[in-house]
Amino acid sequence: MSRGALILALVLVMVTGAVGAAEKVGLGPYEVQFDLNTTENYTIKLNEPQMGEEREIEPDRNNSVNLYSFLLALEDGAGATVSVMEWLRFTDATFMESIALQRLMYECYGYANLSGYYLDIDGHQGYLMIAEGDPSLRWGERNFAAWYWLDKIDISLGVVSYGRTRVGITGNISSELTERLLETIRVMRA
Repeated sequence: MSRGALILALVLVMVTGAVGAAEKVGLGPYEVQFDLNTTENYTIKLNEPQMGEEREIEPDRNNSVNLYSFLLALEDGAGATVSVMEWLRFTDATFMESIALQRLMYECYGYANLSGYYLDIDGHQGYLMIAEGDPSLRWGERNFAAWYWLDKIDISLGVVSYGRTRVGITGNISSELTERLLETIRVMRA
């Protein structure tokens, strides 16, 4: 290898390392890793965990959940929240219900342009919904919600799924940062 090629290779390695390093965030019994690969400054703020919160799933049937989350805040005011919901007992992990509820929420907030699709997140089947609308809306003119289950089990010959651990990613960061976050996020039990 020539001296010029060696210097170029070293510069590229240093620039790549300076652009962005993988972040590791401890969330209770989980570790979340991601790499935004950006020069934009951001901060990470851990939210207080919510432990053993009772939620009614259907009449006379409750389940409790632990919620761990953090906020990724950019200097321009945009941000994203990453959360891990860990249910005590198995719960419905069927995508269709969650998609319908997310769509309804965005429509209630006034977002007119909604799109969504299934994609692979962290090696699991996930879903991404993007909402766009008027800049005066509560979360800005663009918002997204993505989610997947770490332990989703599909019932054979059925249309329902169940699981205990759901990862959610929501926010109003740029589409480029959203894509990088969803491509690089990894959630592992510590």
